[in-house]
Amino acid sequence: MNNVNKLFTRCEQLSTFESSLIISEIFFDPTPSKGLPEAEFLELYNRGEKSIQLSEYILWIDQKEASLPTYHLPPKSYLILCKSSEQSLWSKYGEVASPSKWNALKNTGATLTLKRGEKTVFSFHYNPKNFSTELQQGGISLEIIDPSACITDINWNGSIEAIGGTPGTKNSIHGVLDETIEIQDIQLTTPNTLSVQLNQPIQITSALSIDSAHPVDSIIQEQQIIYITFENPLKQSIPYQLHLNNIQTCSGEFTTLSIHWINPLEANTQDILLSEILFNPVKDAVDFIECFNPTMHYLQLSGWSIVNNKEVEVVIPRHTLAIAPKSYFILTSSEETLRNTHQNIPDSCLIIEFSLPAFYDEEGSVILKKGDSIAQHFAYQDDFHYPLLQNTEGVSLERIDFRESENDPSNWRSAAATIDFATPGETNSQQGNRSTPSDECVHAYPTVFTPGNNGIDDYVRIELPCLPTGSTINAKVFDRWGYEVAIIANNINAGSSATLRWDGQDQNQQLVTVGPYIVWIEAFNLQGVLKRWTTKVIVSYP
Repeated sequence: MNNVNKLFTRCEQLSTFESSLIISEIFFDPTPSKGLPEAEFLELYNRGEKSIQLSEYILWIDQKEASLPTYHLPPKSYLILCKSSEQSLWSKYGEVASPSKWNALKNTGATLTLKRGEKTVFSFHYNPKNFSTELQQGGISLEIIDPSACITDINWNGSIEAIGGTPGTKNSIHGVLDETIEIQDIQLTTPNTLSVQLNQPIQITSALSIDSAHPVDSIIQEQQIIYITFENPLKQSIPYQLHLNNIQTCSGEFTTLSIHWINPLEANTQDILLSEILFNPVKDAVDFIECFNPTMHYLQLSGWSIVNNKEVEVVIPRHTLAIAPKSYFILTSSEETLRNTHQNIPDSCLIIEFSLPAFYDEEGSVILKKGDSIAQHFAYQDDFHYPLLQNTEGVSLERIDFRESENDPSNWRSAAATIDFATPGETNSQQGNRSTPSDECVHAYPTVFTPGNNGIDDYVRIELPCLPTGSTINAKVFDRWGYEVAIIANNINAGSSATLRWDGQDQNQQLVTVGPYIVWIEAFNLQGVLKRWTTKVIVSYP
């Protein structure tokens, strides 16, 4: 543990800890009106326990100042500030006053500051581009969510009041701000200094302690950015972890900030492999490109781009997270949509979100480049899909063998139906090699099961871990006299492995009788490989 007394620290004190007077609503673009007057206003709020004499304060809008009027603002009370000639427009909404002069609020953004003497008690820079499109279109005020919390972007949003704002009253989005501190970005600014960008300001106090296996030389904190300088340069591809204990949030709560960071190596052209592509998603879904890092190093994509067959090239944006060794990562236009569509994506999977070039449904190319050098190139066609599929919409193409060329059509197969036709972030359903598997490829458990939804071994699972690559499977159940009683797989595109399940029902959805049953499985692929297996299971009842 590092002792903070041995560190040189510089911290910007957050005046919001002590300030009672704040601006709680900003109406900077009043047109087109949704019901409010087409005039600007600011709303003041006294969040303290004592009355405030406003004449002691100066309002700054960027570099222009104006004195606040003589007015006692009671505790937990609001006041509408507006141009003196427009007070009559706002008087029906609440208490109204005007500064010595009204400096216009810019629609593109401005810094609003309240000073008492030389002391800044409130400061906030609003930028409409940081908020919703609806707010940018005008007629809606910018409201603070939690007046007692930090004065920062995460504590503001557009009003949801039908008329566009709530002058002189509690804000429409009033609530308790989640003060969970999140890391938004980490950058290496010098060989031994990290810049950590947070989602909200913090305060470092004398109670700070640091847990780190790597000695820390100094900490400099400036509002939402912490600069951490280590005694030694940070090595590449080695995980660094440290915990800053007893940092203080705007509300005064003490918490711990855990920082996990890796100085990744820049990926070379041989370090990234194409693994899976979905170029024809179902309606309202998105394309994705899955890649694999086969190395033992943490990597970053610096100077990489992706290109389609129309030579449309898009730079892959820098990502704060490193690509872990032996791991998959995904390129797509919407992480949220992708995870909603493919819900088995591991939480730990790195998804890089940006606008992909168009990948056409009939044919196209996926080209990964580093600078001018081509790293991977796959020219795909819809015809590469499994021929027995009646509809290829929503079906990805998976690479079978990383040891074989990525541009060999025979090295790609349709993802298996048994895993919903795609495996983003996971081992491909078709991954393996193109050799013939062994005969030991059926495992049924439990071999004795008790169907009937009694909660105890209601069904039997039949694992097929080593099917011929690109297999189609059929599976039927026969009783002891050889009569067919159920079909549990009928021409299913299964890839190189599959799991089947039988719940003890016959073809009429009736439970079968007690006794032994034979499960017959057939697997074949378009290369002429045909395999058949049988396994015995027993139906029993409590």
